[in-house]
Amino acid sequence: MKIFVRLLTIALIALSLTMLYDWYVNPIEVLEQGRTTSKSKYSEKIVAAPKRKVRQGWRTFWQVKVPGGGWYECRNDDCPETLRVEHVDQAFSRPESPEPGTISPFNEERQRITPSQ
Repeated sequence: MKIFVRLLTIALIALSLTMLYDWYVNPIEVLEQGRTTSKSKYSEKIVAAPKRKVRQGWRTFWQVKVPGGGWYECRNDDCPETLRVEHVDQAFSRPESPEPGTISPFNEERQRITPSQ
Protein backbone atom coordinates (compact mmCIF):
# COMPACT_ATOMS: atom_id res chain seq x y z
CA MET A 1 0.00 0.00 0.00
CA LYS A 2 2.85 2.41 0.80
CA ILE A 3 4.41 1.76 -2.62
CA PHE A 4 1.10 2.57 -4.32
CA VAL A 5 0.79 5.86 -2.43
CA ARG A 6 4.38 6.82 -3.31
CA LEU A 7 3.87 5.98 -6.99
CA LEU A 8 0.63 7.94 -7.05
CA THR A 9 2.35 10.92 -5.42
CA ILE A 10 5.19 10.81 -7.95
CA ALA A 11 2.71 10.57 -10.81
CA LEU A 12 0.72 13.57 -9.56
CA ILE A 13 3.88 15.64 -9.11
CA ALA A 14 5.04 14.73 -12.63
CA LEU A 15 1.65 15.64 -14.08
CA SER A 16 1.55 19.00 -12.31
CA LEU A 17 5.11 19.81 -13.39
CA THR A 18 4.21 18.95 -16.98
CA MET A 19 1.18 21.26 -16.82
CA LEU A 20 3.24 24.08 -15.30
CA TYR A 21 5.94 23.62 -17.93
CA ASP A 22 3.33 23.83 -20.70
CA TRP A 23 1.78 26.92 -19.11
CA TYR A 24 5.01 28.88 -18.66
CA VAL A 25 6.98 27.73 -21.70
CA ASN A 26 4.01 27.96 -24.08
CA PRO A 27 2.16 31.18 -23.23
CA ILE A 28 -1.17 31.95 -24.84
CA GLU A 29 -0.88 33.47 -28.32
CA VAL A 30 -4.01 35.26 -29.61
CA LEU A 31 -4.76 34.36 -33.24
CA GLU A 32 -8.18 35.97 -33.83
CA GLN A 33 -10.56 38.21 -31.90
CA GLY A 34 -14.26 38.89 -32.24
CA ARG A 35 -17.55 39.21 -30.38
CA THR A 36 -20.35 36.78 -29.68
CA THR A 37 -23.88 37.16 -28.35
CA SER A 38 -25.99 34.78 -26.34
CA LYS A 39 -29.67 34.79 -25.35
CA SER A 40 -30.90 33.31 -22.08
CA LYS A 41 -33.14 30.26 -22.17
CA TYR A 42 -35.19 31.60 -19.27
CA SER A 43 -35.66 35.27 -20.15
CA GLU A 44 -35.29 37.74 -23.00
CA LYS A 45 -31.84 38.95 -21.87
CA ILE A 46 -29.09 39.05 -24.49
CA VAL A 47 -25.42 39.51 -23.61
CA ALA A 48 -22.52 40.31 -25.94
CA ALA A 49 -18.97 39.37 -24.98
CA PRO A 50 -15.54 39.23 -26.60
CA LYS A 51 -14.17 35.95 -27.89
CA ARG A 52 -10.75 34.97 -29.13
CA LYS A 53 -9.03 32.08 -30.84
CA VAL A 54 -5.80 31.22 -29.05
CA ARG A 55 -2.89 28.84 -29.38
CA GLN A 56 -1.15 27.42 -26.35
CA GLY A 57 1.52 24.89 -27.13
CA TRP A 58 0.06 22.37 -29.55
CA ARG A 59 -3.59 23.30 -28.79
CA THR A 60 -5.70 25.83 -30.70
CA PHE A 61 -9.07 26.70 -29.16
CA TRP A 62 -11.66 29.44 -28.68
CA GLN A 63 -12.24 31.37 -25.45
CA VAL A 64 -15.05 33.69 -24.39
CA LYS A 65 -14.77 36.39 -21.72
CA VAL A 66 -17.60 36.31 -19.23
CA PRO A 67 -18.66 39.87 -18.27
CA GLY A 68 -17.08 40.72 -14.95
CA GLY A 69 -15.06 37.50 -15.00
CA GLY A 70 -12.32 35.68 -16.79
CA TRP A 71 -11.79 33.80 -20.02
CA TYR A 72 -13.53 30.44 -20.40
CA GLU A 73 -12.63 27.84 -22.99
CA CYS A 74 -15.55 27.42 -25.39
CA ARG A 75 -17.20 24.02 -25.18
CA ASN A 76 -16.87 22.29 -28.55
CA ASP A 77 -15.91 25.68 -30.06
CA ASP A 78 -19.47 26.89 -29.34
CA CYS A 79 -18.84 30.24 -27.64
CA PRO A 80 -22.48 31.44 -27.47
CA GLU A 81 -23.44 28.24 -25.66
CA THR A 82 -20.54 28.57 -23.22
CA LEU A 83 -21.43 32.21 -22.54
CA ARG A 84 -25.06 31.25 -21.96
CA VAL A 85 -24.23 28.41 -19.57
CA GLU A 86 -21.48 30.21 -17.63
CA HIS A 87 -23.06 33.66 -17.32
CA VAL A 88 -26.39 34.48 -18.94
CA ASP A 89 -28.59 31.80 -17.42
CA GLN A 90 -27.02 32.22 -13.98
CA ALA A 91 -27.06 36.01 -13.93
CA PHE A 92 -30.54 36.61 -15.33
CA SER A 93 -32.60 33.64 -14.16
CA ARG A 94 -34.33 34.36 -10.90
CA PRO A 95 -36.59 32.10 -8.90
CA GLU A 96 -40.25 33.04 -9.21
CA SER A 97 -40.83 33.09 -5.46
CA PRO A 98 -37.94 32.43 -3.11
CA GLU A 99 -38.67 30.55 0.07
CA PRO A 100 -39.24 32.74 3.14
CA GLY A 101 -36.11 33.31 5.21
CA THR A 102 -33.63 32.69 2.38
CA ILE A 103 -31.10 35.24 1.19
CA SER A 104 -31.06 35.76 -2.54
CA PRO A 105 -27.70 35.58 -4.35
CA PHE A 106 -28.59 38.77 -6.22
CA ASN A 107 -27.18 41.93 -4.62
CA GLU A 108 -30.23 44.12 -4.99
CA GLU A 109 -32.38 41.61 -3.11
CA ARG A 110 -30.02 41.10 -0.17
CA GLN A 111 -31.04 42.59 3.10
CA ARG A 112 -28.46 44.23 5.29
CA ILE A 113 -28.46 42.58 8.68
CA THR A 114 -27.12 44.77 11.47
CA PRO A 115 -26.20 43.35 14.85
CA SER A 116 -28.60 44.27 17.60
CA GLN A 117 -27.25 46.60 20.26
